[in-house]
Amino acid sequence: MRITVTNDEKIAVGQVLYVPEDYAFQFRPKPAGVVTSLLVNDVELEIDGNGHLLNPWGYCPYMGWIATDSGPDHLLTLRLKVEGLNIVPGISMRVNEDSWGVWVNRQTRWTCIGNAEKLDTVTYVEFATDSVVALSSEGEIRALWLRPVSLPAGNGIMGASRVS
Repeated sequence: MRITVTNDEKIAVGQVLYVPEDYAFQFRPKPAGVVTSLLVNDVELEIDGNGHLLNPWGYCPYMGWIATDSGPDHLLTLRLKVEGLNIVPGISMRVNEDSWGVWVNRQTRWTCIGNAEKLDTVTYVEFATDSVVALSSEGEIRALWLRPVSLPAGNGIMGASRVS
């Protein structure tokens, strides 16, 4: 499986929400045409029948998020397509075998699942409003960055470790 960047600037437009009672991200309004998804930890990246990434949503408990000063840089806003994936309706494919850490920048609201370090070796692509993947040159997801409208209260978010 490989994620490729298209020349299409048509991305899902909406809002990323964090619902503390559900410990989950939501994307509103939900785009139509969802067939399957990729999983980053327990957050789904929904995919349409043509393999295009549509939007994120899913379980991501904020207890244990780690504070960071990082955020995605030099964003491209383009549609992404999953290639080499046998699309089976309703069956998700996991991106990461082991659970990735979750980082949050309280000033910018950017929340990262995966590698929050600023990497010169990845391309940051916004595939839906305030929804960014860090892609390696091989088309692998290294991190998922989401910027919800608001963050949960500070309880449970750790401040000791910082990635810049």
